[in-house]
Formats: sequence, structure tokens, C-alpha cells
Amino acid sequence: MAAHNLCFNSAFVCNVHHQKTQHFPCNAVSKTTSTHAVTFHRRSANYRPPLWDHQYLLSLENIYVKEVETAEKAILFKEEVRKTLNEIEGSIEQLEMIDSLQRLGISYHYKHEIHDILRKIHDQHGEIERETQDLHATSLEFILLRQHGFDVSQDAFDVFISETGEFRKTLHSDIKGLLSLYEASYFSMDSEFKLKETRIYANKRLSEFVAESSKTICREDETYILEMVKRALETPYHWSIRRLEARWYINVYEKKHEMNPLLLEFAAIDFNMLQANHQEELKLISR
Repeated sequence: MAAHNLCFNSAFVCNVHHQKTQHFPCNAVSKTTSTHAVTFHRRSANYRPPLWDHQYLLSLENIYVKEVETAEKAILFKEEVRKTLNEIEGSIEQLEMIDSLQRLGISYHYKHEIHDILRKIHDQHGEIERETQDLHATSLEFILLRQHGFDVSQDAFDVFISETGEFRKTLHSDIKGLLSLYEASYFSMDSEFKLKETRIYANKRLSEFVAESSKTICREDETYILEMVKRALETPYHWSIRRLEARWYINVYEKKHEMNPLLLEFAAIDFNMLQANHQEELKLISR
């Protein structure tokens, strides 16, 4: 599988904890009315030494820099993914496709297509998702619309609240929906207290799910959702560093039951090529 072909140069994964801290004292001389200058010893900054020296940076090699065949394959895959994105019907399918593209780190190739799809969904006011009362669909719609600057109200989640003001008990076992709800809560604004309360509820239930799963052997179809829940509880996607998250998600996406092999292979190739470009730029800057 292409995901296993990810190329990571050791320069980008070395451990900095084993390096010795170097102290660089800084002496400052203060002018006084006296004939003698007074020297103040400032505290050292304790800067760590650079991870890579000049010669090491210049020695970096990446097979994807000049590999024409891989570049041609990437162009082919990119257009096939574009065709797939444009042919998808159904708002939830479109939303999940966009979410996968973003998490895999390849959505930047399809900015215009994604914006057009989300604009149409926004114009529909999410009627389909709210009519079916699908927590995952409503949460994912909320996330993507807010991510891309569309105005969407937190009231979209009111349909899942019972008359007592609590989330319906039927949602207790909807881990996929609760995960999306938890991620959606991080797109709340300061005045949206309902979403902040939602985060507490979702966090509690997802934490219980992780604890319960640790006591049993997960089925193959549960492995993906379990890893996604653990990751979200550790670092919500909205707070993550996108390129590092893409590197992590490429391996996890391979375990997804409805994984799209085309997206996976294109994401792996694109990641390698982009990393190669970054390495070449780093070499040029260091000269």
C-alpha cells in the first residue's frame, strides 16, 4: 500500500532531548558617571544547538525530487480525485469526502470545488441533515461550514436536545456522532455556551468509550473510530498542526472500513513530494 512508502528523512524525526544545552553568556556594559564601567552579567538564554548543521542539510537527498514518473502519477491521481469529488451526490457524502481530503492534507488542490459544494449546502440550510436527525451529519456540516467562513448557528443542535434540556439518551451509543459533536464544539464562539456544555457531555461519553474499549478486544471496524476518538481527546483537529496531522491520518485512514484507495495513494504521494520540496527549499536557504 502506498501509505507505507512515506519517506521521512532522519533530519525531521531526530530527538532533541539528548542534546546538551549550551550556555551563551551575554555581558552588558552600562555607562556611568564614574570613570569605571560596571559590567552586568545577564542570565544565559540556554538556546539549544541547531538540529542540523550546514553540511548535513546540503547532504539531504529525496528520491521524489527528480522522479518524473511519480510526478506524472500525482497529476493523474489529482484529476481522478477531482472527478470523484464533482460526481458525488448527497450532502453527507460530499461532506465526508471534503473532511477526508482535509485530514489527508490534499484539500488545497480543490479549494474552488470545496467552496462551491459548501456554498450550496449552506444555501440549503442543512435541511436534509436536520430532518434525518443525524448527529454526525449535522456536526460535520457545522464544522466544515464554520471552517470555511460560512455563517451557521449553534441552534442546529437543538433537535438533539430533549425537553429536559439534556441530550437524548439514544445518542449515548452514537460514538461517531459524538466524536463529530466534540470536534464541532471547538468551533464555538465566546458567547455560545450551549456548545461549551456540549463539549463536556461529549468528552465524558467518549472517555468512557475509550475506557470500555481498553477492557475488550476491538473489532476490525472499531479500530479506526477508537484511534480517532483517542486522537481527538488528546488534540482536537481544530488545534492540530495540519501537516503533522496529515502524516498521522494517512496511516489511520488505511484502517477505515470505507477507505478510498485512490485518496490514500494520492495523499501518500503528495505528502512525499511536498516534503521533498520543503527539503530542497531548506537546502537553498541554508546556503
